[in-house]
Amino acid sequence: MKKVYLVGRSGIHGNKELLVENEILLGRDASVCQLIYPSNEKGISSVHCKIQNINGAVQLTDMGSTNGTFLDTGVRLAPHSSQTLQSGQGFYLGDKNNSFAIRVQNDEKAYEANKAKDGGKAFSITSMVLGIVGSALIFLMDFIPVIISIICGVVGVVFGAYALYNKRNGKGMAIAGFVCSIVAIAVPLLILLVELVG
Repeated sequence: MKKVYLVGRSGIHGNKELLVENEILLGRDASVCQLIYPSNEKGISSVHCKIQNINGAVQLTDMGSTNGTFLDTGVRLAPHSSQTLQSGQGFYLGDKNNSFAIRVQNDEKAYEANKAKDGGKAFSITSMVLGIVGSALIFLMDFIPVIISIICGVVGVVFGAYALYNKRNGKGMAIAGFVCSIVAIAVPLLILLVELVG
């Protein structure tokens, strides 16, 4: 049977890795659960959810929690319903401050691919915002805004290139951010060059 690991990504169990031999219950009830939250932890039920390793197949089941068990996509599991998870797929309890991922031994490629998709839009969004801000500052045509425009452009290009290179989510945003960031760098430099030559 393949070994299955529950990997903490955020919250008090962030960076923990537990072997799921048969099943692990997550919640506040220390008499029942194997992964325990403090009694005052908001959003976590006494017995919140369950992870099962069924011959290497991973099942996530919401145990009728009050605040819900969610897949990374934001889909909430129906109470007492199960969802099969692949290596690298994640979920969270109540909100994204208590998130986990599944890692199946001998399936590291799938784990890394899914992990790269998770939350990858941040770099793409940042690149796009910096590119747009940098491009907008060009129109102020003053020394300080032009310098800030170039700085935004450089950082936007780096973030956009990183998002594209790592094949993260939000590829369209990363491309838009990359292009806007190039504009934010190129136009001010072109204007400065024209002024110097003229």
